[in-house]
Amino acid sequence: MFTLQPKLTIKLNVGRPHLTWIKGVSDAVDLYVDRDDGAGFVFLGRLLKNEYIDVVSLAAPKIFDEWKYKAICVIADTQVGLYSNIMSIDVKKL
Repeated sequence: MFTLQPKLTIKLNVGRPHLTWIKGVSDAVDLYVDRDDGAGFVFLGRLLKNEYIDVVSLAAPKIFDEWKYKAICVIADTQVGLYSNIMSIDVKKL
């Protein structure tokens, strides 16, 4: 038996966090973000493709922040396996 765990990679793409992952045998991943706003990790969505560009702007009056992301695999509408390692990236207001 094996344990599924998505491996996230993240980089900036024109100032926006661009996440990619290998979903393997899973149907999708559920992606979560912590935007350092006191809400902790919140659900971004169930993603069928293996990439996501976060287009949300920084909250005023911030000009710089660190955002964190994590994901978990989904098979047949059920979360399976382990959450990915938490990945973070520094974002700044454009």
